[in-house]
Amino acid sequence: MRKFVCATVVTLVAITISLAADYNGSVVSIEGNKITIQIKGKKGAPGEKKTFAVADNVVVKSGKVNFDKAAKKATVEEGDAIEGGLKSATFNEEAIKKGLNVRVTTEGEGDNEKVTKVIVTKGKKKAAGN
Repeated sequence: MRKFVCATVVTLVAITISLAADYNGSVVSIEGNKITIQIKGKKGAPGEKKTFAVADNVVVKSGKVNFDKAAKKATVEEGDAIEGGLKSATFNEEAIKKGLNVRVTTEGEGDNEKVTKVIVTKGKKKAAGN
């Protein structure tokens, strides 16, 4: 019985991890309980726009991107929580137009995919005239 319980726990953890996904991109819009981001494509090219439902218990934090040149991999270091969540001044219209970069973590898949965490990273200013 002990082996069965342990195997069940390991299986459930594996399923939960496999259903979680991270997306890097820029916020396009926030409307009600939905967020639309322009996902970053390969080598910085723009990818597709994707709209996600936001979970009621979403965690919103500031963050910092660290790039390891040797491993050629970027990691995001989580910072402090942003008070007010997605309704805070951080997500105002002007900031979104300038390019508000985020990493969103989702759980579920397909129509049931919901954002559970948003980490705001430093955005890049767009060139004049764009």
